[in-house]
Amino acid sequence: LWYQRRVRGPVGVMVRCVLLSSALLALALCEPTVYLREDFADGDAWSSWWIQSEHGDKTFGKLDLSAGEFFHDAEKDVGLKTIENARFYAVSTEFAQPIES
Repeated sequence: LWYQRRVRGPVGVMVRCVLLSSALLALALCEPTVYLREDFADGDAWSSWWIQSEHGDKTFGKLDLSAGEFFHDAEKDVGLKTIENARFYAVSTEFAQPIES
């Protein structure tokens, strides 16, 4: 197969440089779009825009804010934490802009 053959010498170095340069160029030209960013900086206000499911035949557990056991900054590294065992969890929120695939 073509990828199993190794090109050696100056040609191989040049091929590797061209591949690396094109990969770095592609990475530099990418502009990622953030569709959902949530840092939970507003305290308990998260529950006003995060909607918990109310499906009839399931018992859903409660969520709370926590930095968890491993964090760098307890105030900045906050996220949702499940606080009840053996429960289903289903929350959702709207995206800032529609996603097109």
